[in-house]
Amino acid sequence: MYTCVDEKERQRKIAYSSKGLDSLFLTYGLRDPRTQLIRYIGKSSSGLNRPNCHRKPSFYLNSTTRLANWCKNMAAAGAMYEIAILQFCRTNGEELEDAERSWIRLFRQDGYDLTNLTDGGDGRAGSVVSAETRAKMSAQRKGRKLAPEVVINMKAAQVQRHRDHPITDASRSKMSASNTGKIVSDTTRSKMSVSQLNKRPYTAEE
Repeated sequence: MYTCVDEKERQRKIAYSSKGLDSLFLTYGLRDPRTQLIRYIGKSSSGLNRPNCHRKPSFYLNSTTRLANWCKNMAAAGAMYEIAILQFCRTNGEELEDAERSWIRLFRQDGYDLTNLTDGGDGRAGSVVSAETRAKMSAQRKGRKLAPEVVINMKAAQVQRHRDHPITDASRSKMSASNTGKIVSDTTRSKMSVSQLNKRPYTAEE
């Protein structure tokens, strides 16, 4: 469900553009339908594709972030967040990052319990991960296997991306030119070789 922010939030100087929902660059809030409170603020350079990604089980079932846990909690209750468009931006870059930081700061100042881990912008501002936390995160991920249905969905999504956005001849030429003259070390070659072992090649017929 896609909604504009409500009147009370408009009075908090939330800017709502007259542009359509197909605008690529925007900041958004995820609203809990049970409390009508915004719990997460993010930015997107792909319109509504980005905010819709969080509702996928493949996202929240394989993560332990506050956002993922909130989504799990809603799904268990038979609910899911609503998307509130906060602001449209003209470009993807500094303007979009500044907008995200501004909205996060505004909502936190107003007492909203956001699930954002950082102050926004580049995704890491305001977040300091200690060596101990890094070690715990690493240990949690070791040996973890994705559920079969998640793997299937990820493969299907990748195949669909290849179909929807095939690589053009111009792009191939640019990639070729960018790699011309690069020297790859023996160590890197060995790693690349190992990573390709038993990998089934992609085919357009899949």
